[in-house]
Amino acid sequence: MSIDYQAVTAWVAELRDKGLAPATVRRCHLQLSKLLSGAVKARRIPRNPCQDTDNLPTVDRQEMRIITPAQLQRLAESMYEATTERLGRNVPGTRRDDTQVHDVAQRFSTFVLLGGYGGLRFGELAGLRLDKLDLRRRTVRVDTSLIEVRGQLIEGRPKTAAGIRTVPLPRSVVDRLEIATRSLGGHDHVFSGAGGSPIRAGSFRARFWVPALALADLNGLRMHDLRHTAVSTWIAHGASAKQVQVWAGHQSVATVFDRYGHLFPGGEDPIMDSIDADATAVERSSERPTEPGTTEANGNHARNPREMARPVAGPPEAENGGTPAEAGVPCGGRTQTRTADLFRVEEAL
Repeated sequence: MSIDYQAVTAWVAELRDKGLAPATVRRCHLQLSKLLSGAVKARRIPRNPCQDTDNLPTVDRQEMRIITPAQLQRLAESMYEATTERLGRNVPGTRRDDTQVHDVAQRFSTFVLLGGYGGLRFGELAGLRLDKLDLRRRTVRVDTSLIEVRGQLIEGRPKTAAGIRTVPLPRSVVDRLEIATRSLGGHDHVFSGAGGSPIRAGSFRARFWVPALALADLNGLRMHDLRHTAVSTWIAHGASAKQVQVWAGHQSVATVFDRYGHLFPGGEDPIMDSIDADATAVERSSERPTEPGTTEANGNHARNPREMARPVAGPPEAENGGTPAEAGVPCGGRTQTRTADLFRVEEAL
C-alpha cells in the first residue's frame, strides 16, 4: 500500500468518523507526519504527503477559567469532604477503614492545591511518584505522565521535551504534601486511590471532582483550569514570562504570551504615559495666549495679537505726517494704505 495524499486524507476522515476529538486527530496526524519526514530524510520517499492534508479538524480553544486563592482553598476542603463521603459508604461485604479513607482524602485534597499552585497537568499529577518530591528544597520534578488509552494506563514522558522540568512550590503546599504522603513510601504514586492504584481521569472526575465542585459551588470548572489558575497566580506575583515558560513546561515564551499575555499587568501603562507626555509637549508648544497679561512659560507677559498690531496712538499719518509704511505700521495694497485704513475704521467704530 502506498501512502499518498488520498490515503492520508482518507485516514484522517476515518479518525474523525470514529468520534475522536479534534486535538487527538491532529496529534495522530502529527505523529504520522514525523515518521514520513524521517522517510524523506532517508530518501525512501520523495516528499511528505502529510504536508498536503487539508481536512484536519479545527481545535476550538476553550475559554480558561481562573479561580481565586479563596476558591482554591474551598475546593481543596470540598475535595476532602467529597472523598470522605464517597469512600466512607458502607458497602456490603467490605469493612470500612477510616484511617485509609482519611489518608486518601488528604491526598486528593492536596491534589487540588498542587494543581492550583504547581501548574501540573492531570497526567503529570497522576504519574507523580513520591521520590520526585523534594520537600526540603520545596520543588517537584516533573518527568512522567500517566494517561489512559483504551482502558490501559500508559506511563511515559510529558508530551513535549519542555514538559520535563522542576517546579518550585510555596511553603503552604509543601506542608500539605508532608502530611498527605506520610503513609506512602519509596516509589509510590502520590495520588493513589484506596487500594494504592493510580488514579484515572474519567473515574476520578465522576467520583470525586464533580461532587467536590458541587460542594464548593464551582460547577463547570475543569481540572485543567487548575493549571491556568497556577499560571495566573505566578504572573500576579511577579513571575517573568521566561519563568512561566519553564515552570509550566511550555516550549517557548511566545506560547506563554499567546495564551497568557493578557494576564501580565501594567504592560500598557508605560506606553500610554509616554504617548501622553509627547502629546502634552506638542500641545504646550502650540499654545498661544489670547488675553492680555497671560503669562507664558518664561514669565513674560504677552499682549493680545490685535493689540500688538494696532497703532498705539491714532493714525500715524495724523501724528507725524508720514505714511503708514513710514510709521512702521503693516500696510498692503498698491497704495500701501489698505491695512492702515482698516485700523482707522476700527478706531472709528
